[in-house]
Amino acid sequence: DVRVMVQKRNGSDWKVTGMLAKVAGKGYIITNVKRSGGYVLPLSTAIARSNIPNSSSAVINRLRRIALLAARSLSSYYTAQRVFGFDMGIDAKGKVWIIEANLRPDITLFSKLRDKSMYHTIRSYRR
Repeated sequence: DVRVMVQKRNGSDWKVTGMLAKVAGKGYIITNVKRSGGYVLPLSTAIARSNIPNSSSAVINRLRRIALLAARSLSSYYTAQRVFGFDMGIDAKGKVWIIEANLRPDITLFSKLRDKSMYHTIRSYRR
């Protein structure tokens, strides 16, 4: 599945600050990296390795759009919330599904990527 981080600073609009793919460990179907011994990948790498029929950029744009819509909707109920971590799935036809919304998402997954730029961006929004 895909983790999409959506954050905002005081007085600003919601922004996607990070996206990655979580891959389940061998013999597992759950993608909880700690429990399954799985790993994370840059999203574009995961999409390229998958059988998803759409282009990487089209899928990424759809994930962004849906995560931002969900954050705007949820923020009317969670008015003090400044971060959401959405776990999302992409089916074989390229359709995007929200699995869950996390109010206190773990950002350490992003520190496991070789490129740490998303991790640093996410951390900068927490200050």
